[in-house]
Amino acid sequence: MLHLRRILFPTDYSACAEHAFDHAAFLGAQFDAELHVLHVEAPVDAIEDEPTEPRPHSLSDEDAAFVRLIEVEKRGDSVREVILRYARAQDVDLIVMGTHGRRGVQHFLLGSVAERIVREAPCAVLTVGPTETTPATIQRILAPVDFSGRSYEAVKHARALADLYDAKVDLLHVVEATFAPDVYGLGLAWSDVIPDVIERTDEAMAEIARDLLGERAGITRVEVGADAAIIIEVARQKADLIVMGTHGRTGLERFALGSVTERVVQHAACPVFTVRSFGASLLVGASRENADADLT
Repeated sequence: MLHLRRILFPTDYSACAEHAFDHAAFLGAQFDAELHVLHVEAPVDAIEDEPTEPRPHSLSDEDAAFVRLIEVEKRGDSVREVILRYARAQDVDLIVMGTHGRRGVQHFLLGSVAERIVREAPCAVLTVGPTETTPATIQRILAPVDFSGRSYEAVKHARALADLYDAKVDLLHVVEATFAPDVYGLGLAWSDVIPDVIERTDEAMAEIARDLLGERAGITRVEVGADAAIIIEVARQKADLIVMGTHGRTGLERFALGSVTERVVQHAACPVFTVRSFGASLLVGASRENADADLT
């Protein structure tokens, strides 16, 4: 079960931000949470754009009964720094933000503000792009697994979100295709071992689905290829939300932002919920003490 007390929603009043606000409002209503709507006024030169007349985000009558809306205006030379500083000062549990802003591919573009927020935020982040996905349409959640304790934590968050959205969770593991010349004279080719690798991985994935997902378990998939490309394509085919950790088996490399997670957040066709690998958990009664332990 998830627990959210404070949600931060940075906005530039763009259409993408308005779409992301629907997700923030939904989550706020589910947890009777505070929803902090933060607009940062930066110098025009810093955003290379003309100021936009604010169009305040408004809650539906249904959501307004459960959400405490707090609207904040801040000024600063760095939008990113203001957002991060506010998140830390307010002990925010979740940041919800759009990935494209007033100029589409620049203002809140991943690779700029939103990417850095996902990378540096002290809490979980839900990024929402220019997609048709709404809270009401989330039926399939994709959780990539690399058999690290950190991805195990992300699967548990996916299960809690599945309960919230009444959705199923599909698990995906990507076997990285590698090639090495037979300089050691072992006489083994990748094609010789891949069937056994897939079979063993299928068994391990089924065990995770049974132990962690229960009735929320969807399908399990094992694919061979490049991590990010496979995750993005599988999600495009059949996912309304991706849930994944910010670090993987090698800590700062495999699922590290700047690597797999960063590319998924940049290019996914659906919202992406990134779970911090370190720090407080959003799961009631959970501890991160064993988050670094691998499952295998």
